[in-house]
Amino acid sequence: MATLFINKSESRCGACNKGASPYETAHLTLVGWAAIDDRMKGCGAEFDAVSSDYYGFPGLKDAILEMRPDLPYMGPD
Repeated sequence: MATLFINKSESRCGACNKGASPYETAHLTLVGWAAIDDRMKGCGAEFDAVSSDYYGFPGLKDAILEMRPDLPYMGPD
């Protein structure tokens, strides 16, 4: 199990700290600059919560919850 971190310009898996698609239920696809080889896959951890690294960014929590209403939001507020 892992937290999915959704930020302004990227999202990542809390288990392996590598780029993850914010639309997958588990870290299956490696995305971002680290995905230079299509054989590279995500770590497979299932997402059980969503969060962000940004504090005090107006509307971020609402945008994240709209994107992933299936996951509990763990902050920041």
